[in-house]
Amino acid sequence: MSRGLKPAALRPATHALGRWSLSPRIDWPTARRRVELATRFPGPPRGTAVRPVRIGGVAAEELTPPHRAEGVLVYFHGGGYVVGSPRSHRSLVGRMAGALGLRAISVAY
Repeated sequence: MSRGLKPAALRPATHALGRWSLSPRIDWPTARRRVELATRFPGPPRGTAVRPVRIGGVAAEELTPPHRAEGVLVYFHGGGYVVGSPRSHRSLVGRMAGALGLRAISVAY
Protein backbone atom coordinates (compact mmCIF):
# COMPACT_ATOMS: atom_id res chain seq x y z
CA MET A 1 0.00 0.00 0.00
CA SER A 2 1.28 3.45 -0.91
CA ARG A 3 2.12 5.97 1.79
CA GLY A 4 1.61 9.68 1.55
CA LEU A 5 -1.15 11.83 0.19
CA LYS A 6 -3.10 10.83 -2.87
CA PRO A 7 -3.13 13.27 -5.83
CA ALA A 8 -6.88 13.84 -5.45
CA ALA A 9 -6.31 14.97 -1.86
CA LEU A 10 -3.66 17.47 -2.97
CA ARG A 11 -5.60 19.10 -5.80
CA PRO A 12 -7.72 21.52 -3.72
CA ALA A 13 -4.68 22.72 -1.77
CA THR A 14 -2.45 23.15 -4.81
CA HIS A 15 -5.22 24.91 -6.71
CA ALA A 16 -5.76 27.37 -3.84
CA LEU A 17 -2.01 27.91 -3.48
CA GLY A 18 -1.69 28.61 -7.20
CA ARG A 19 -4.55 31.12 -7.12
CA TRP A 20 -3.00 32.85 -4.09
CA SER A 21 0.55 33.01 -5.45
CA LEU A 22 -0.33 34.06 -9.02
CA SER A 23 -3.42 36.19 -8.44
CA PRO A 24 -4.05 38.78 -11.20
CA ARG A 25 -4.81 41.29 -8.42
CA ILE A 26 -1.20 41.47 -7.19
CA ASP A 27 1.92 43.02 -8.70
CA TRP A 28 4.81 40.90 -10.01
CA PRO A 29 7.18 41.49 -7.07
CA THR A 30 4.46 40.19 -4.73
CA ALA A 31 3.84 37.22 -7.03
CA ARG A 32 7.56 36.41 -6.97
CA ARG A 33 7.63 36.50 -3.15
CA ARG A 34 4.52 34.33 -2.92
CA VAL A 35 5.90 31.74 -5.34
CA GLU A 36 9.10 31.58 -3.26
CA LEU A 37 7.03 31.01 -0.10
CA ALA A 38 4.72 28.48 -1.73
CA THR A 39 7.61 26.35 -2.98
CA ARG A 40 9.83 26.46 0.12
CA PHE A 41 8.78 22.95 1.18
CA PRO A 42 9.48 20.07 0.84
CA GLY A 43 12.97 21.07 -0.33
CA PRO A 44 15.56 18.83 -1.97
CA PRO A 45 16.04 15.23 -0.83
CA ARG A 46 17.94 14.67 2.40
CA GLY A 47 21.69 14.60 1.85
CA THR A 48 21.62 16.90 -1.20
CA ALA A 49 24.26 19.63 -0.92
CA VAL A 50 23.05 23.05 -2.08
CA ARG A 51 25.37 26.00 -2.67
CA PRO A 52 25.29 29.26 -4.59
CA VAL A 53 27.67 29.50 -7.55
CA ARG A 54 28.47 31.87 -10.41
CA ILE A 55 29.09 30.47 -13.85
CA GLY A 56 30.34 32.89 -16.47
CA GLY A 57 29.15 35.76 -14.28
CA VAL A 58 25.62 34.31 -14.01
CA ALA A 59 24.21 33.42 -10.60
CA ALA A 60 23.12 29.82 -10.15
CA GLU A 61 22.60 27.17 -7.53
CA GLU A 62 24.51 23.89 -7.49
CA LEU A 63 22.74 20.81 -6.11
CA THR A 64 24.81 17.70 -5.51
CA PRO A 65 23.12 14.43 -4.51
CA PRO A 66 24.96 12.11 -2.13
CA HIS A 67 25.62 9.51 -4.84
CA ARG A 68 26.44 10.86 -8.25
CA ALA A 69 27.99 9.90 -11.56
CA GLU A 70 29.93 12.05 -14.00
CA GLY A 71 27.85 14.62 -15.81
CA VAL A 72 25.85 17.74 -15.07
CA LEU A 73 22.17 18.58 -15.39
CA VAL A 74 21.64 22.25 -16.30
CA TYR A 75 18.14 23.43 -15.40
CA PHE A 76 16.42 26.62 -16.59
CA HIS A 77 13.21 27.17 -14.59
CA GLY A 78 9.97 28.34 -16.14
CA GLY A 79 8.04 31.44 -15.16
CA GLY A 80 8.06 33.62 -18.26
CA TYR A 81 11.03 35.70 -17.01
CA VAL A 82 8.71 37.02 -14.29
CA VAL A 83 8.41 34.44 -11.50
CA GLY A 84 10.50 31.47 -10.49
CA SER A 85 14.08 31.05 -9.35
CA PRO A 86 16.56 28.36 -8.38
CA ARG A 87 15.04 28.57 -4.88
CA SER A 88 11.49 28.01 -6.10
CA HIS A 89 12.59 24.98 -8.12
CA ARG A 90 15.04 23.56 -5.56
CA SER A 91 12.85 20.58 -4.66
CA LEU A 92 12.23 19.61 -8.29
CA VAL A 93 15.85 20.05 -9.38
CA GLY A 94 17.15 18.24 -6.29
CA ARG A 95 14.87 15.29 -6.97
CA MET A 96 15.85 15.18 -10.63
CA ALA A 97 19.56 15.32 -9.70
CA GLY A 98 19.11 12.48 -7.22
CA ALA A 99 17.10 10.33 -9.63
CA LEU A 100 19.63 10.85 -12.41
CA GLY A 101 22.66 10.67 -10.13
CA LEU A 102 23.99 13.95 -11.51
CA ARG A 103 25.20 17.25 -10.09
CA ALA A 104 22.68 19.93 -11.12
CA ILE A 105 23.08 23.61 -11.91
CA SER A 106 19.89 25.64 -11.59
CA VAL A 107 20.36 28.97 -13.39
CA ALA A 108 19.06 32.28 -11.99
CA TYR A 109 17.80 34.74 -14.59
